[in-house]
Amino acid sequence: MGTDSKSGDITTDVIDDLVVLGRAGPELISDGRHTVCLGGWSDTKGFVRIYPTHRYTTHAKRWNVIKVPVEQDPSHDWRDESWKIQGSKRDWDNLYKKVEQMERLDRQKRIELTKRIPKSCANRLNDEKKSMGLVEPAEIHDAYLEPIDNPEPIATDLTGAELRSKKSYPHKLRIEYTCKDCVAKGTHDQHTIEWGVYRFWDQEPDNPEQVIDNLRLFDDDYRNYFFIGNLKNQPRAFVVISIIRWKKGDVQQKTMDQFL
Repeated sequence: MGTDSKSGDITTDVIDDLVVLGRAGPELISDGRHTVCLGGWSDTKGFVRIYPTHRYTTHAKRWNVIKVPVEQDPSHDWRDESWKIQGSKRDWDNLYKKVEQMERLDRQKRIELTKRIPKSCANRLNDEKKSMGLVEPAEIHDAYLEPIDNPEPIATDLTGAELRSKKSYPHKLRIEYTCKDCVAKGTHDQHTIEWGVYRFWDQEPDNPEQVIDNLRLFDDDYRNYFFIGNLKNQPRAFVVISIIRWKKGDVQQKTMDQFL
């Protein structure tokens, strides 16, 4: 259970039941920090977004249950689901030490949680002023790479290591789908920012479209769920943060999980 306190307009808390559902591709903040957005589900808080987080936060793998001290500042991010790790800027170099792994869900618990989390539609989430949700596609119509005309230059740190952001890749992955009980008049066409997609492109830059097959989007043996969230400055625009899937039956599947 989390503990809650307020100081001015800033709420501080400790969330100790956050199941990581996914992380987004990397970003470079204006002050030079290389970061990713983490999202998950808490039985005490519901959907949770934590940003920024250190790219190499060891315990932030999907399906880990983590404990983390957080703070919420509505003047910085109006979305109810959005939190920062306490001292995220001041303690950046050691921020990963504040994320504690409580347990790791086994396959059956993962499936049970995915079934238990309420399902929605991006349009319904907009109407309800919610910024995150889980959708179950009734049909995936298309998945394709959209070229980025002018990718951002790849930055480097003091050691010369590359610091890529999502915008420094030559393309983005988009998925067009209809969700179950969809309230949209047409289909959803959303940018997919899953961390594993960018990890794959780092390792296989000459075979970018292979990521579509790796995600099993059109494999009838797999069931997919999309963990989606909106953009702070474009609240009606949703992106796919991560794709949750399991093989029908109870066969252990690996595919993209090695990158998450």
